[in-house]
Amino acid sequence: MVEQMLKSLFLALCLISSALWAQGANTKTFVVGIEGISYYPFYSCKNEKCIGYGLDVLAAFAKHKGYHFIFKPFPVTRTAKACIGGKIDFCYPDNPTWAQERKVGYKVYYSGSVGNFTDGLIVLPKNKGKGIGNLKTVGTITGFTVWALNNEIKKGSINVDYSNDLQGLVSMALKERVDALYANVDVVKAMLAKHHSNTLPLIFDEKLPYSEGYYALSTTTRKEIIDELNHFLETEKETINKIKKKYKLL
Repeated sequence: MVEQMLKSLFLALCLISSALWAQGANTKTFVVGIEGISYYPFYSCKNEKCIGYGLDVLAAFAKHKGYHFIFKPFPVTRTAKACIGGKIDFCYPDNPTWAQERKVGYKVYYSGSVGNFTDGLIVLPKNKGKGIGNLKTVGTITGFTVWALNNEIKKGSINVDYSNDLQGLVSMALKERVDALYANVDVVKAMLAKHHSNTLPLIFDEKLPYSEGYYALSTTTRKEIIDELNHFLETEKETINKIKKKYKLL
């Protein structure tokens, strides 16, 4: 009797192990290249660990489809290159207007909006409302483009200084090494609120030029996954709104 029970238990364990192995073998794993900076709440990478709103949305999609996404941080200037070069499956965040010179000769597929953004000029309170004529030098993150002032920068009337991270960029603005910093308004607000509970030392000047857009997932090889993601973004609004609330974006 005992021997029969042990045989039955052994058979059951074998069947469970086989099912789990088959499930793991059928899981499709993809590598997503992430800009390796702290840009919370949208995305943030530290010590190879990446978190944030956009990554939670992508992870929810992957779980929904039975995929596994590995988020791998890259320097900002190398993320798109790694994707179009075939070293990784996807790039996030991306946008059809970004790094166009690096994408020449490649067919790049973009998802719809994983998250919307406003990139603006953030100044000391005493400088708000002084107008574009008060700007001589603006700061942004290395690899970023100050789209809102593209014409002025090309003409040479405004210079650009760079920092490798947001914290350094904020420091440049606070020390008045630049007249304004250019970045995602929600990202800067979140960072300042974390360290300044009362009055924020820098504020968004909405009367200066700003740009609006969206963060997309891109690929040169996996168009079918992009199509599936777009369907997820359209049909899973409740899931996405829960993630937005988690990161105080709703």
